[in-house]
Amino acid sequence: GTPVWRAPLLRPAPLELLTHEGWIRLGDRRLPVGSARQPTRARWRTAVEQTARVAAQSSDGRLLCLGTHGGTIQIWDLIGDRLLASAEAPRLTQVVALTQGCVSLGRGIASYHDLTGRTRILHQEATALAGEPHAEELLIAAGRNVWVHGAAGKALQHYPTDVGVTAVSRVEPWIVVGFNDGNLELIPI
Repeated sequence: GTPVWRAPLLRPAPLELLTHEGWIRLGDRRLPVGSARQPTRARWRTAVEQTARVAAQSSDGRLLCLGTHGGTIQIWDLIGDRLLASAEAPRLTQVVALTQGCVSLGRGIASYHDLTGRTRILHQEATALAGEPHAEELLIAAGRNVWVHGAAGKALQHYPTDVGVTAVSRVEPWIVVGFNDGNLELIPI
């Protein structure tokens, strides 16, 4: 009933996963599923391997948001292989990478971190995050609402729901929220 290992990062492009066996490229027909491969050594990869609790890559493939076991969020430029900023983010449970910054969830606080590391609180009493990569939007469940935010963290609209949301996603034409007891709720957009 407990995981044998945990993967802090699934990269969408190229499709690869960091596992207990190393980096695995998924969908590569030349490698059998589950085959570890040695990727190009980059500083951001070392940071993921050594410090990542959670991590996410932006939809354009340029930005990596890395939540560490030490309670910080690191913002990496993947193209330049350099750390852009680091900010305090205690007890992180989720991160979402947008093209203009990172959003973290920890201790019930959803915060936006820009590329310089400046932090702005978006919501308190937040319980779940989800990035909408193609729309560059962010969903945040907080209190009795699911909030939709733009790429720079600005609130655009909200939809009412019940308290205790543990997962949120957009599946057109719905926002789907999940609860700890396994129930799902569909909210029309």
